[in-house]
Amino acid sequence: EEVLRWVQSGELKLHIGLTLPLSEAVEAHRQLEGRETVGKILLTP
Repeated sequence: EEVLRWVQSGELKLHIGLTLPLSEAVEAHRQLEGRETVGKILLTP
């Protein structure tokens, strides 16, 4: 709950480095393992 409050208040900012469809989860995992992305990877339905 505390982290959610930080995000809502702007104290904590999330950096989404890549957005991929869920069907490309394997590629997302490969990029994480290879440290090929900066920030979070967001998988969409």
